[in-house]
Amino acid sequence: MLNLMRRSANTWVIKALLVFIALTFVIWGVGDYVNQEGQMPVAEGKGWSIHPREFSVAYDNEFNRLKNRFGGVLDKKTAEMLGLKQRALQALIHRHLLESASQRLRLTVAPERLRQTIASNPAFLVGERFDPERYRQLLRNNRMTPKEFESQLTEEMLTGQIRHVTTTVVALPDLLLQDVYRLENEKRVVEMLRLKFKPLEADIPVTDAQLTTFLQKHSERFMHPAQVKVEYVLLDGNSVKQAVTLSPTEIKEYYEENSGDFHREERRQISHILAQVTDDQSEKSALERLQQARERLNKGEPFARVAQALSDDVSKAQGGALGEFTRETIDHALEGAAFSLPVGQVSEPIKSEFGYHLLLVTAVQAAENRTLEQVTPEIKERLVERKAQELVYERSSLLDERVAASGNLQSVAQAMQLPYRQTDFFSRDDHKGAAEVEQDDKFLDTAFATPAGETSALVEIKESAFVVLRVLERREPTLKSLEESRESVTNLFKTEQAHQQAGEWMAKALKMLQDGKSWEEAARLHPAMRREVSEPFVRGGGKETPPPAVRQAVFKLDLANPLHPGVLEGLEELLVVRLQKIEAVDGQTMAAGVQKLRPALEESVGQEQLAAFLRGLWQEGRVEVHQAVLEKL
Repeated sequence: MLNLMRRSANTWVIKALLVFIALTFVIWGVGDYVNQEGQMPVAEGKGWSIHPREFSVAYDNEFNRLKNRFGGVLDKKTAEMLGLKQRALQALIHRHLLESASQRLRLTVAPERLRQTIASNPAFLVGERFDPERYRQLLRNNRMTPKEFESQLTEEMLTGQIRHVTTTVVALPDLLLQDVYRLENEKRVVEMLRLKFKPLEADIPVTDAQLTTFLQKHSERFMHPAQVKVEYVLLDGNSVKQAVTLSPTEIKEYYEENSGDFHREERRQISHILAQVTDDQSEKSALERLQQARERLNKGEPFARVAQALSDDVSKAQGGALGEFTRETIDHALEGAAFSLPVGQVSEPIKSEFGYHLLLVTAVQAAENRTLEQVTPEIKERLVERKAQELVYERSSLLDERVAASGNLQSVAQAMQLPYRQTDFFSRDDHKGAAEVEQDDKFLDTAFATPAGETSALVEIKESAFVVLRVLERREPTLKSLEESRESVTNLFKTEQAHQQAGEWMAKALKMLQDGKSWEEAARLHPAMRREVSEPFVRGGGKETPPPAVRQAVFKLDLANPLHPGVLEGLEELLVVRLQKIEAVDGQTMAAGVQKLRPALEESVGQEQLAAFLRGLWQEGRVEVHQAVLEKL
């Protein structure tokens, strides 16, 4: 139907239809139509909803946080496999549920408490005092007004009150603590019969007929992936920058409104010699060490050499060099000396939480207010970036309309002076040499979800970057031939057969043990079987402990019924196990250990209480997740 409308866009029938639709919007309101059809929420409950843009922002923030933890190598496909979408959505839902709960409970935050919370935030301090200008500047940098920030902070404080109350544990019974401690610290010794199935593969015969049958049976593992050939138009900041114009007045106004951005604080390069105060080194000994350092310095020995010899800090490898600091970034205890010493002069001993320091200032960069002329290139870059983003969103509607009217992506791209590209065939996981946009998950999702010959909707693949594509041809997945996949089919066939044989041998061994035969007799069933007795181990494991499946099974056994009734699966092996010995926890050790365990167990129980409270809010709030919308994001 959509293609028919596109092909017939210039006929009088379609024009009449468009006029009718336009009149309908005028009468009934465009807003209702867009909100109901174009803004389907990802999730909703009583009195709230989470729309795609809110979810996308939260998801991107969570993805970037996780990516940093992985050293910058995480991609969105892997993140999705780790369940990041679901976690991000769940966190948003919980936030809305707690906000609704705080409103029903009529919780409030006193204005004075809000002010104190903001005033004590280290990010807004200069020295030890709250700096209103720094506060406004940081908010401007994050595109927030004080009113928006204070509203958001109030919500966080209200939901924080609920979280605090629901995670507070009144009391944990001593018997519970003792049982948990005993469960975690009791040691067990286990007798194991092990059979690795890899060695069995060498004796497994293989014929082409068997491999062909196996290939057909497990065809989903040996498929050529689906491939598509597409053409697309890209609308992003780079593609519209040439249309951005700036006037000197705009540049000057930006400079005046953001003057704080162009003030450079005084910076100092600092080196130090640290004498730590520890159980092995008293304050007196630390100060004596620094006196030795000062005597060597007074004799003309280089600071770096003395630091290497006497400093307790890891910086001694660099001659005590700590790097460059502003007043805001240096330790508060060191600030006074660091920003008053002349270059080359060594301080008196200064005490901090780390011990005692001798400081040396090696270089000073004075504070500076950069002039308009100095920062004009930087301002131009910022304004062009901002205006380009705004222009992208303005032109996205025009692009969508022109594609719908014309259907010819290349002509639309030429008319709007946008990048156009036609790809060769590619699969989702093999797109070598592709442009960056073609490797984007949303681009790939759209390419493989759009039928051959169809044009996709306009897709925002990332902030201020849109793409519309047409699938020119599509190749469906096909089964690889035996010759193409012989090695992998053979390996998998042998692995499966070896696992099956190992299972049969271990079932026979278990039956012998259940019938009263000895472990030595059972172990003689197959030359690859090995009998072992473990060292004592706790349930949580550790170095050289049995596999997790064994530990989990053994702590459910007792000495009255020591033989586990089934064959257990380890890493590339199968096991039969029997509990041999239990080493109980010493009473004195338990008494001390229980007290250390209490805070961790209270926290765990508190989190369980919060989870139970949220489950209740979830049911009461009639939360509904729209999976179809979530999958498209």
